[in-house]
Amino acid sequence: GFYYPVVDKELCIDCGKCVKVCAVNENFDSHFAPKACYAYSAEDDIRIKSSSGGAFYMLAQYILNRHGVIFGAYFNPETMMVEHGSTDDIPLEQIMRSKYVQSGIGNSYKVVKQELDKDRYVLFCGTPCQIYGLIAYLGRNYSKLFTVDFVCHGVPGTGFFRDMVKSISEKKDLKVTDVTFREKDLGWRKQVMKFYFENGTSQTYVSASYYYYYYFLHNITLRNSCYTCAFPENHCSDITMMDYWQIKADDNKGVSACTVNSDKGTKLFETVFGPSAEHINFECIRSGFVTHSKIGAYKRYRSLRDQYMRYYANNGFEK
Repeated sequence: GFYYPVVDKELCIDCGKCVKVCAVNENFDSHFAPKACYAYSAEDDIRIKSSSGGAFYMLAQYILNRHGVIFGAYFNPETMMVEHGSTDDIPLEQIMRSKYVQSGIGNSYKVVKQELDKDRYVLFCGTPCQIYGLIAYLGRNYSKLFTVDFVCHGVPGTGFFRDMVKSISEKKDLKVTDVTFREKDLGWRKQVMKFYFENGTSQTYVSASYYYYYYFLHNITLRNSCYTCAFPENHCSDITMMDYWQIKADDNKGVSACTVNSDKGTKLFETVFGPSAEHINFECIRSGFVTHSKIGAYKRYRSLRDQYMRYYANNGFEK
């Protein structure tokens, strides 16, 4: 159920562009020393709808108020998969919140370029590698493009995710219309995963004890390349977002920690949140970042992952 690039040898003209933009061939010069801030929306209802403190919503509203467009991941009930879409077609609320599965980019990069060429503001949110892919695809800097990624330790496959949705749907004999991972029925620090059905009902699971979420957190169902990915220490986005778990006191409604990784990101962040946005020592949140040392520790999961994937492929989702 993972996406992989495939070269059609009959159509290939050996131009080398795919090799040129491939992140595996990128020689990263790690100089990651960003400015760190924390923020949250003043409106509680926005924070409740968000995974952390609603900082992404605030940035998105700034772009939308300038007739711009937001690109991000959303659950498509027709395909039972998470895909990238834009606010020209779907509500912003469907793009908000974390989605713990690999999203299908589709033709989003192409549409982003079209909108930028129309001189529209664009805010694109995705995994660190998806941001790299977009920048490599565009091949130039656009002043009205802003990119946001997040702390990522890997993505589960679409096949396992879709099989889960299908299983829940069959047991309920109802179509699943949405899947959310970070709702706050029990507060920010104790997350729940929720399935919504076509008849308006929903089913809730405490995330940490639900098997899909458990396997994800324990790095058992990740894409194989995630175990050796270089992006966690080399964010090329304008802004990186995460949960500010390290905050000493909070109201359990969510707080966002952000690092601004570029001059453009700094200007956007300070325009939205003000130049007096609360700065924090980056070392305070560094523990939340995936680092190469941690990725090295992932190796102990790889044999377990291989066992799991073989068993899943041979016996199916339910087993």
